[in-house]
Amino acid sequence: MIKIELAAYESKVSGGKLIKVRVSFDEEIRKVEISGDFFIHPEEAIGSLEEALVGLRLPATEEEVRSRLETVIDALGTKLVGFSSLDLAHSLLEATR
Repeated sequence: MIKIELAAYESKVSGGKLIKVRVSFDEEIRKVEISGDFFIHPEEAIGSLEEALVGLRLPATEEEVRSRLETVIDALGTKLVGFSSLDLAHSLLEATR
């Protein structure tokens, strides 16, 4: 039987913005919630970023996570204000350690 872990990670990124990540995972990511005091346009893109991470096999590299995020960012023309895809990838990986 596979045990699903629940984890959360918060970090202040360069510029002082807060990123919060809550994740459910076993050998892959099952669910992700991203929040914080940053801005993202369009706001609905946050759900697409979360969905893009579901199914990612763990352990993953920062580049694998960032690639999934950048695919969504590019496809939707998303603007991240106060944080980067690298900041988000780092937070997610810290939560799954």
